[in-house]
Order: sequence, then structure tokens, then C-alpha cells
Amino acid sequence: PMFIRLVPKHLVRTATTTVARRGFHASAIRHLQAQAVVYKSHGNPEEVLKLETQTLPENPGSNQVLVQMLSAPITPGDLQTIGGNTRTKLNLPAVAGSSGVGQVLKVGDHVHSIQPGDWVIPSNINLGTWRTHLIAKEDDLLVTEKFPNPEYAALLGPGPIIAHRLLNDFVDLQPGDVVIQNAANGLIGTAVVQLAALRGIKTINVIRDRSNIEGWFRRLKQLGGYVVVDDDYLKTYQFKRLISDLPKPKLALNSVGGFSATEIARTLAPGGKLVTFGASSGKPVEIPTSLLVERGISLEGFWYADWLKSTSRQGKQALLNEVSDKVARGKHKFFGKNFKLQDYVFAIKEYHNEVRNMTILLKINSIPKVMPMLPIHFNRRA
Repeated sequence: PMFIRLVPKHLVRTATTTVARRGFHASAIRHLQAQAVVYKSHGNPEEVLKLETQTLPENPGSNQVLVQMLSAPITPGDLQTIGGNTRTKLNLPAVAGSSGVGQVLKVGDHVHSIQPGDWVIPSNINLGTWRTHLIAKEDDLLVTEKFPNPEYAALLGPGPIIAHRLLNDFVDLQPGDVVIQNAANGLIGTAVVQLAALRGIKTINVIRDRSNIEGWFRRLKQLGGYVVVDDDYLKTYQFKRLISDLPKPKLALNSVGGFSATEIARTLAPGGKLVTFGASSGKPVEIPTSLLVERGISLEGFWYADWLKSTSRQGKQALLNEVSDKVARGKHKFFGKNFKLQDYVFAIKEYHNEVRNMTILLKINSIPKVMPMLPIHFNRRA
């Protein structure tokens, strides 16, 4: 069969057998007991998060969808939101997680764009994806392609979709142009490398010096990175010589802040742009006046939540289809490590491991392996 069983038997009480809407066979659900990672106050995620049981309604509303979650990543935005360090304020208690993929179990009578059995990802931020099941409005979901591994679908939003926007929304980049970025070994950074390479755009990639840095040098070069250096090398004369034969970058992508942002801004061509979409160092962006006055560089910001709010569902679906096609054709790779939902504390600890070289995901529910496996790069702890 192509679809997973609707609900594990130990999670529900069942009544008589029925046929769900649009021919998806199921047992009638009376009380679905879902597991969710919840926080009732902001703070250290390892301290404020708790695994709780939630009872979902018997059936989704007329414009709602019942989803069984398959996989959800841990992202910087997730942990910042739990910590109360973003301008996105949720009503507490709240379920953690903003990205992921699930399989549709049941749809309301007025739902037309989503079918039972579809895979879906969030169309809006903070849907609460770290749980076994959820009910969402049709407009809050997008239908994604079914990959042999659900992790690929779970990472589309916080990876290549953001990278696509960064490479397209600020500068008119052409083949042969150069982009410089820090945090190049993150989920977004590796997506930028791959999408840029497909377009003939060269990337200068800066990563933090750590014990496994040589492995990252090799990986980023294999993915299509043109230059890969550590952040200390940025300040040296040797770095200036290394990039002297390249056109000056038109675009600098900053998600670190502090001196790293300053140094990548120094490399920009006259009229270039520094786009900030994160601040992992916790330090402000400081730009010398001379870069603004004499070289005319400009500073802009990108906030994924704002893009989701301002873009039509049709526009988001079109971009999802585009990046999904690249992944399906083997043009984009991910590197991830899975943890079970109940092991979320260990997953968060691994996220903070400074030698981590993979995206951390929560493997929530399994699907049958009904398709041939593609070459992937996943360490499966779950």
C-alpha cells in the first residue's frame, strides 16, 4: 500500500469501520491522543519544554486538515522563539516547532486543494510541528512532493526556500557573479552554495574554525562552493590575495553579526548589499562609515516569517514546487541526524554541539519504504 496506517492502534479508541472522505480508508476516530512538545513559559528550551498528551477533535472542521507529522527539524528560529528572543510572540502554552512535514489523514468537507494521503509542510510560521498529530487550516499548509525520505520535505522551508529568496530578492545576480556568506555550513548556507552553483554564481564561504573544519572544507567544495575559508582567515592579507582574481561580491549574506558581518561587508563591490537574516553570535552588525559613504553599500534584512505572511499561498506553492523539483532530480543534498520525538532534550543538546556537522531533526512517525531509496546523507538515531 502507498499510505501509512492512519493512526497507531495504541493512540486511539476506535468505533465502527468507515470510509474517510475521497476514498481514504480509515477507522473512525473518536479521541485521538497526540504527543506534543509544549512550553508554558519562555526560557532555556531544555528546561521549559515538556512532552505532553493532547486530545484532538474527532474530525477536522470544514476547512481544516488532520495531519500525522513525520519529521521536523530543530532550527535557530525555533529555539529563539522558545526562548522569547524574537518579535514573534505566541499565546502560551504553545507547541514548539515551525517547520516539518506530515501526511494528511483526513480533510474537512470544504477543503479542495489537499487530499488524504498528501504530504504537507507549513505555509505559515509557528504551526507547532514537534508533535505526532495536528489540525490546521487548509491555508496554513502546502502540498509537497513525496520523497523517499520525509526529512527532505521537512527541510525545504528552512533551507532551500529561504536560500532561494536570499539569492533572488535583493540583487540581480548573473552567471559569473560572486556572493560571500558567513555561517556557510548551516542549513541555509549549504542551500545557498548549491542553488548558486546551479546558476553559475560563485560563492565565497566563511565558516567558524572548529575541530572538524577540514571536513567542512571538503563538503562545501563538493557541493559547489568556490572558496571556503575560516573566519580568522578573513582578516589576513592571504585572503585578499586568494580572492583578488574574482569579481568583487555583489551580495553578502550575514547570519552571524559582529566582526564576521563587518569583514564580509568589506569585500563588497561598490553598490553591493549586505543582507542580514540572523545573528547567531548575539553581536550587532557594525559597518564602517567609509563603506557606506565612499563605496555606497547598503544594508537590508530578511525575516522568513514576514515573507510567509506577505506572499500568497499560490506564490509559496509555486516556489515549493520549484525547489522540490531540484531535490527530486538530485540537484540538492541535505545532511541530517534523526532523534525520536521523546528524545527532544538529547536532540537539542546535539544541536548545540559545536562540532555538529548535520541538521538535527525529530523523527516523529514512520512511513513504509515503498519507493527505491536515493543516495542520502542521514545518520538515523531514531
